[in-house]
Amino acid sequence: MEVKRYGVPTQIVDLIRESYRGYVCRAVHEGCVSEPIPVWTGVRQGCILSPINDSTINSFMSELQDELWDQVMNTFNTNETFNLFLDTLIKHFEATFPITYINHKNRQNNWISKGIRISCKKKRDLYTLCRNNRDNTQMTRYYKKYCRILNKVIKQAKRQYIHNIIASSFNKAKTAWRIIRENSGVTPHLDIIDDLNCGNSILRNPKDIAHAFNNHFSNISISLGTK
Repeated sequence: MEVKRYGVPTQIVDLIRESYRGYVCRAVHEGCVSEPIPVWTGVRQGCILSPINDSTINSFMSELQDELWDQVMNTFNTNETFNLFLDTLIKHFEATFPITYINHKNRQNNWISKGIRISCKKKRDLYTLCRNNRDNTQMTRYYKKYCRILNKVIKQAKRQYIHNIIASSFNKAKTAWRIIRENSGVTPHLDIIDDLNCGNSILRNPKDIAHAFNNHFSNISISLGTK
């Protein structure tokens, strides 16, 4: 892997390689989905490795070399020195390797309420405070407790939202399977039947084909029972 040339530890390289093992993609055309296509090169869309290449790595190293580090070198408190060093490193890293956000327009998280959004923002603020005050064990405990409670609230909001959708639907089984497919990322394989040989005639109208299948499966038990 390319990242190995830049001194990335072998354990990390193995984890990255394992996460891409069996990686496949599918092509979609007019509602039809192709068979899985193995992918041997490249990275997934939105993957944190996507902006890492020779150009960005050289730019990152140049930024670190041009940094004066005066504030870090003139601080004698070990914890404060480390925090200043880490903040400077993260600043240059995020500037060189910006995070790519993907907007899934077809998937709306309607279960996210205004209260959950506010709580998530507070969680991020608490994380920043904990990172800048690593010696404050009380704040760290509070942050971890806050995360546990927020995770429970999010799970309950998702559960209640899905329950309401299924309860208000006409075909509950079909709705439940649709929700499962949406959350698992599985796309159903659509087999389109253009025509059907039924007896001595060829059916091409979709309604006639559906009616023929309905008659067949409705009467098959009777036909088997007479044999």
